[in-house]
Amino acid sequence: MAFQPYKIEEYFNLKHYLKIPKELFLHPLYRNNLTIESILVYGFLLDRLGLSIQNRWVDKNDAVYVIFTRKELQDLLGDRKSVV
Repeated sequence: MAFQPYKIEEYFNLKHYLKIPKELFLHPLYRNNLTIESILVYGFLLDRLGLSIQNRWVDKNDAVYVIFTRKELQDLLGDRKSVV
């Protein structure tokens, strides 16, 4: 399969990628205390937060509901039960 570079319009539609704050890798408080797996879990939760906001899953105070089962996280992380 030949390399296919991204087109400009594709860059803004990257829905299958996690957004993880760089701060988790750069700030000593996080860099020295979080594992890569826990940072990935944070990325998955942040992604689910976006879905919840998009679906307006909020209460009367605009607090967002995030529903993510441990089983879903385990499946995404390759069944690493110790992480979840």
